Amino acid sequence: MAIASVANELRQAEEFAGRRGQLKDDPALAQKPVIVSKTRHYGLMLDGGPAMLAALTAWRDTARSQRPEEVVDREQLAAIFALRRSFCDRMVDNYGSKTALSGNADAVWRKLGASSRETLRDLPAAYRPFVEARVTDWRRHRLFGVEPEFSNNAEDLSGQDCLISIGADELLETMTEHHYGVSVWCATEDLRQGFYGRGRLVHHCAV
Repeated sequence: MAIASVANELRQAEEFAGRRGQLKDDPALAQKPVIVSKTRHYGLMLDGGPAMLAALTAWRDTARSQRPEEVVDREQLAAIFALRRSFCDRMVDNYGSKTALSGNADAVWRKLGASSRETLRDLPAAYRPFVEARVTDWRRHRLFGVEPEFSNNAEDLSGQDCLISIGADELLETMTEHHYGVSVWCATEDLRQGFYGRGRLVHHCAV
């Protein structure tokens, strides 16, 4: 993802540089916010993009030459991410390469295709630390509260507090197009007394 993003914006930067004459002939156009942003960002890409792309490509080729089960060289990994963060920190505007270089766990997760218990079991051992961290991370489930608030909740919940909220989650197989999550609400006094024997289940959805 990072390689494709940097390569794409580097091509765009080269194309943009070819239109500099047009900007010189039209000072008003050159001062438009979008043009100022592109001038700044694409100038940075032309300055550091080729070296960044070469480093990313070399790291990828090294990784591909190794077996998935081999231990990653931590010093090399730290070095490539330090380089990525350094280049990313120089970016003022939020272009795609800024997100890609800073690291995107969601993109890695989607690339692994780990959307079910079956696919999780079939992943190479080298991915286990990442998968385990992802599975045990916060995924919009909360005991005693709703955070963030679910959308499209029109129920009257006055006098009640949330016992537990469970967000739509692909690993729990509750992810659908219109489903935000479910929550269980109990009378405020019941929760104060530690009584959880009765409550109200609310299904949060868009339709």
